[in-house]
Amino acid sequence: NTIVTKNRIKKALFYTILMVSTVSGNGVVLAFLVWASYFLFFAKFKNPATKLLVAALGIAALVAAFNVLNSIPRFNEMFEKLFVDETGSEFVTTKADYRIYRGLDIFSKLPSWAQFFGVGFRHMFLFSKEYNIVSQFDYKWQDIYEYFSAISMVMIYSGLIGTFACLKHYWALYKSKIHAVRGLIIVILALWFSTEMLFNSTHVMYIALLVALLCFENKAAQNKLEE
Repeated sequence: NTIVTKNRIKKALFYTILMVSTVSGNGVVLAFLVWASYFLFFAKFKNPATKLLVAALGIAALVAAFNVLNSIPRFNEMFEKLFVDETGSEFVTTKADYRIYRGLDIFSKLPSWAQFFGVGFRHMFLFSKEYNIVSQFDYKWQDIYEYFSAISMVMIYSGLIGTFACLKHYWALYKSKIHAVRGLIIVILALWFSTEMLFNSTHVMYIALLVALLCFENKAAQNKLEE
């Protein structure tokens, strides 16, 4: 793409190191995901064999980097918090439980019509009282009852109809064939599985980035044609 034309790999590595140094689960996972997407889908090589070799070496390098980070106590603790509960609490406390599994579990317990049409935005707590819906991943604090991952929010609040419309919209953007847009779509969907990124400032920021990228690339393509 035309946004970054010089030292692209060096700049990407620099920002990757910054993301990883935060010891944020989302940051580390997204950094690995973006690089994996680059090696598998976006790296340009004229020779298919070269592209296959670079992809294989790139994924191997990511696996090696993960093993190195996992050997560091601080990073190992961060990775374990994602899926392992060592607190002994009666309330499940892993990040995957309340960010991923809880929303999907609640959706599976909705009446069929609610799974199809949804329960309405931020109405799940009242709906659970009316229909006696309880999840094994529920937190004991009711003030965060509506905390779901974004993909779970779309499924619960707007049903399968809304989920299909949403994914169709992102698929249309992905077909733009602009690598920066495609990479951003992958990042957004990954965040949708782990964060409450729906109709908030973070969501607006990513949508603004998508619109800006599309406008920038389309303008660059138009200027190139005019030349």
